[in-house]
Amino acid sequence: AKVQGKVLVRITVNPNGKVTEAQMFEGNPIFKEACEKAALASIFKPVIKDGKRVKYSGILQYTFSFQ
Repeated sequence: AKVQGKVLVRITVNPNGKVTEAQMFEGNPIFKEACEKAALASIFKPVIKDGKRVKYSGILQYTFSFQ
């Protein structure tokens, strides 16, 4: 059976660009562990505000397809 779906993950990124928190909030629960693990492994370009790196949050979307 083919399993597929889109999931949304809320993330928090530290001033160095490393994801420190990841919580799936939409999508099939079967993908929860995989999408949160993928999000936590992500690294983003630091955000600069007033000349300093800052913590920020955002949302990632993953699309899964297993056959």
